[in-house]
Amino acid sequence: MLSDQQSLVVRAKQYARGVVHRLARRPGAVGRRLKGLERTCSAPLCIEYQGDSRHAPYLEALAFRRRPESEPVSGVQREADLLVTEGRHKRAGDDRFFIPFWIGTEVDITAMVQQSRNSKAARENQYRFRRRAFSLTVQRQPEQLARYFRTMHHPYVTGPHGDPGLLLSEAEMTAAAANRELLLLCAGDVPVCGHLLDYRRDQATISAPGIRDGDPRHARNGALRALYHFTFRHLEQRGVRRAHLGLSRPFFDDAALQLKHHPSTRVTDSTGHGLWLEPRRYNVGLKRFLVRNPFIAREGKGLKGVVFVDDFEPVVPQKRMTRLRLAGLNAIELYRLPRVAEGALTCVGRIAL
Repeated sequence: MLSDQQSLVVRAKQYARGVVHRLARRPGAVGRRLKGLERTCSAPLCIEYQGDSRHAPYLEALAFRRRPESEPVSGVQREADLLVTEGRHKRAGDDRFFIPFWIGTEVDITAMVQQSRNSKAARENQYRFRRRAFSLTVQRQPEQLARYFRTMHHPYVTGPHGDPGLLLSEAEMTAAAANRELLLLCAGDVPVCGHLLDYRRDQATISAPGIRDGDPRHARNGALRALYHFTFRHLEQRGVRRAHLGLSRPFFDDAALQLKHHPSTRVTDSTGHGLWLEPRRYNVGLKRFLVRNPFIAREGKGLKGVVFVDDFEPVVPQKRMTRLRLAGLNAIELYRLPRVAEGALTCVGRIAL
């Protein structure tokens, strides 16, 4: 018999497996060499990507200042600065990391709300929310769910800023409406973003994000932060103790993961399908990419944070280190990048969490 907490994690993993299965049903595996300027320093960067074409846009936005040149390659050429290969988790090497496609996080609602009441930042956020006339509406009718699918969820996850892997069908969205709520954040009278809540006893799972017309500009000015703020208050009023916050990309600076980061949040699960990152040539572009994008990687059956330093940034800024401390991770490992392009990584520290 599973405990309540175990059943919550199991349902989240089932959803995550469904994401991977939906991707697997759609042919799209490619081999491409991506060439462009690294996003933060404009140094040349070349990435060889072997995997599903639907994940390439996220990688491109993460690594490059603007859309890179793309050319097909047959097989694994290993001539790029960084080799990124889609696959399943197995034993990693010293210079090779497995990054799951998605990680799941869970929050203690009672602790979250109590800490927010005593937080200066939370009070400032509430003032901003009132100024912008943000409010939350709750919908339960199947026709409202169908409208949300057509006007928010589908345009967002299939658009250039979303991810098709998160797409629910209209039938899936309108099913089980008795135990499901649609939460919409409105600016004035206009809905701008939302997500679904599924309930089981005193637990809830958040899924199916959506933004009006799929355009992130509608969710600026703190709208997404306001959506989570009002969602947690709504869950507290319903007597929900824990909530699974859905799936996030495993990069610490990812906007969705940052929205969910809180002392009461912990990482609970991850997909077994993901990307292998294998640095091949440590030029300036690759070093900047690694230093500026710390990530969560598999470590045995658990997860760890991975952060890099080099001669240009020999220590991790305190603000970034705070973002790296996520409950549920085994540890944070610190790696020093080599000074020469053909050198090797050196693990210089490990902080147990």
